[in-house]
Amino acid sequence: DFWKLHIHQDDLETTLNEAKKHEAGLSEFFKVRHRLRCKNGNYKWILNWGKISERDENGQPVRALGIHIDVDDSIKAEEALRKSEYQFRTLFETTILGIVYQDSDGKIISANSAAQEILGLTLDQMQGKSSLDPNWKSIHEDGSDFSGYTHPAIVALKTGKIISDVVMGIFHPQKNKYIWIKITAIPLFQNGDKQPYQVYATFEDITERKESEAALINSKNKYTA
Repeated sequence: DFWKLHIHQDDLETTLNEAKKHEAGLSEFFKVRHRLRCKNGNYKWILNWGKISERDENGQPVRALGIHIDVDDSIKAEEALRKSEYQFRTLFETTILGIVYQDSDGKIISANSAAQEILGLTLDQMQGKSSLDPNWKSIHEDGSDFSGYTHPAIVALKTGKIISDVVMGIFHPQKNKYIWIKITAIPLFQNGDKQPYQVYATFEDITERKESEAALINSKNKYTA
């Protein structure tokens, strides 16, 4: 019949079920999205919206009113958006770089698995925590305190500029020692605003490199002493 000839096989069962529900009086309108075969053989997404307008004495449909709305572009846009979001989520969760998103006040909104592993904190422990929190115990390369107001994310929020390749020492609670990370913070804007509404920071663990450099310097000092 018409349904089997013109409706995509993957959408046929859903479409028929909706039609049967409406014919049985279980729904006021028949409304379903499905792919419809065009004259050229290709399929196009449509919104099929209709209503039985007249029934016979036995309650069987006699006349129906309906419209077909072309929603092909919007469906494809939704699919493209879902694909893009999936790819972003996959990258966010699988990259070896730590990634942390912070709101306009500098409070952490989300952090990927790599960030949690590098910093030795769970997402629950990080969410709501600001770069200004002294419990980070962050330091500069010379061992001096790294003020929260000069953390890359805070500076990026304040200036609206990308802050790149900042080296920071941060206390790792599980390892009970300082680790070293290199951070880049990128401000995010909405609707042409001049003030960032969010910032995200990416960072890598450079602890082994720093420890190797320190060991080499110590070795040279001993040799020249």
